[in-house]
Amino acid sequence: METFKKLLNKRYHLRSIVKKDVFKGVYRDRFLRPRQCIVKAEKVVSSRLKWQAHVHKVYAAQEYMPKCVDYFYEEGCCYLVLECIKGISLAAYLQKVNFRNESWYELNPAVKKDLIHILLNIISITGRFHRKGYIHRSICTSNIFIDRRKRVYFINAGMAWPNVSKRPDPPFGGGMPGFIPPEQYALLTPTEKEDVYGLGALMITLFTGLDPAKFTHHYTIHLAQDLCFLTGSKPIADLIVQCLDDVPARRPSLEAISAVIENYQAEMERSGYTIYSFQCTNEYRDQLSAVLDRASKGVVSSLYALQCEQANANSLGLSDGIAGVLYLLARLRKNNIDVTGSITPYYSALASVKEGASCNDPGLWKGAAGVALAFSEGIKGGLIPDTHENRDYILRALDLSSTSPDMNSGAAGQGIALNLCCNYLDKGTFAQLLKNKVRFIVMLQQKEGYWQPDISFAAGTTGITWFLLDYVEKYGDDKAAQAALRSLHWISRQTNDLRDLCRKKRFTGVVQYDKKTVDEVSGCILTFIKAYEVFKMPRFKKAAEYALSSYPKLILNDNYTQSGGLAGLGELYLEAFRVFKTNEWKLRANWIANILLHSRHFTEGGYCYWIANENTLPAAALTTGNGGIIHFLLRCLYPEQTGYRILQ
Repeated sequence: METFKKLLNKRYHLRSIVKKDVFKGVYRDRFLRPRQCIVKAEKVVSSRLKWQAHVHKVYAAQEYMPKCVDYFYEEGCCYLVLECIKGISLAAYLQKVNFRNESWYELNPAVKKDLIHILLNIISITGRFHRKGYIHRSICTSNIFIDRRKRVYFINAGMAWPNVSKRPDPPFGGGMPGFIPPEQYALLTPTEKEDVYGLGALMITLFTGLDPAKFTHHYTIHLAQDLCFLTGSKPIADLIVQCLDDVPARRPSLEAISAVIENYQAEMERSGYTIYSFQCTNEYRDQLSAVLDRASKGVVSSLYALQCEQANANSLGLSDGIAGVLYLLARLRKNNIDVTGSITPYYSALASVKEGASCNDPGLWKGAAGVALAFSEGIKGGLIPDTHENRDYILRALDLSSTSPDMNSGAAGQGIALNLCCNYLDKGTFAQLLKNKVRFIVMLQQKEGYWQPDISFAAGTTGITWFLLDYVEKYGDDKAAQAALRSLHWISRQTNDLRDLCRKKRFTGVVQYDKKTVDEVSGCILTFIKAYEVFKMPRFKKAAEYALSSYPKLILNDNYTQSGGLAGLGELYLEAFRVFKTNEWKLRANWIANILLHSRHFTEGGYCYWIANENTLPAAALTTGNGGIIHFLLRCLYPEQTGYRILQ
């Protein structure tokens, strides 16, 4: 905001920033009435903004486009002033009407009806755009606005291209990943079929709630099956696949698209906008095995950032660094998943981690304890030899002093690693180190029951409590048990027996990926599951199941990671099923596994990966990347042999 004047052209007052170089402002019209406007700015003379002004003037009489109010230069910058549409982007609208991230199967019938109506309006406006002689070329959820009356507007025509004059040449590029047709990447002459591709990608978002970039469009047979699974409609799935055809001439016309959607609308009207009852019982064990085999090869392929991460000393840890990938590969190998192609990069990364882990951080998440756990898993998986040197390294990594009791960088995390590495430590040394950690933690507990007035798992009381519960389960220590119960009572008071975790504001924070909220919610649920396993008190089970039940049965979310995403929720479901033996949680985990199986990508070499979060490039990290997805699927396939990631 500071780089632009607050008063432009002696007329436009900038009030707030919308995003980089886009502002909301006010001005007075010719009748001196105040009007809101949107101001786009460029620090250099911009032919793109000038072209956008031209397109908006061409469509000045159309109610579905914001009018161009002004275009001018001032002090070396150019500015485009557009009419302000009082509404929100389609992306924001979808998030608003489906804040719980429900699948198309569970979505409110009234919302489904509105979305189909909006889609038909978008198709109609695209047709009117074409009849005016222009191709829009950037149809996506951020360039479409919805007002309070659910009317549709195309707010950004900066990439539009006229069929008659065929200028500008070359056409302007850009667009949102997932919505861009291959011919646009190749800088070919635009055709109306570019907008058909955009509509196909838009339908993926409308009917599944997922980013179209998550799907491999080049494998049309797989894509049709995947979309049919997610939407419950073969005609809709086939239509989307046709719209996304790599060959523009094979894509359907707008009239054909409208006809399919109108038929589907009529079908939904007859059924009351409900779809057949869906229950995901198919565990796809053969498919899981095949996908894990491909994914294990892809986790260290050139697509992934592992080699780049090696150059960063801050990326050595277990949660989102190289040690986590080594930990995962060892677990795959232990379960007889072929990781032969990963051996060379594995040892290269291992040397890098070993050299860089002599840091001051003793913790489990990003420090030496996490590296020790990766070494221990490597020995169990047969990737690292069980030598005196490697055992000595594990001991030295776990024998660092810590000044805090938490899971992230303190004694609780070290205690978890000690338990999991015990087979490679001298029994007497191991027992003494572990008792010291427990004694230190119990000593620091406040009389109210907490260690820090924070319910997060990584840095707060819930993670510490989980460690104490695990210790009590294994060794039966009365003092540790009393400390754990005191902290559980404190957590119960803070969260109203986890009920407050399910309220709309906090739940919205989960699905919108607020990291602190995610850590609190999942940590509390995980700790209460453990509490029931150890103490067998029904109230802990009741509270955990109540919190888990607040999630939609058939949830969909663009975040696939272990950090607040579907893989993390899936692991919670599997843990609940392991402890409570309630089939509901297994079915829910199956649904998530099926989502992942139906939205994987393939490389030309046949490797498999996922677009795990908002980033369009895959990452290998255990909690924030593909590593966590693979771990969850591994646990689905081998639930008895594979425990909760990092903790078991």
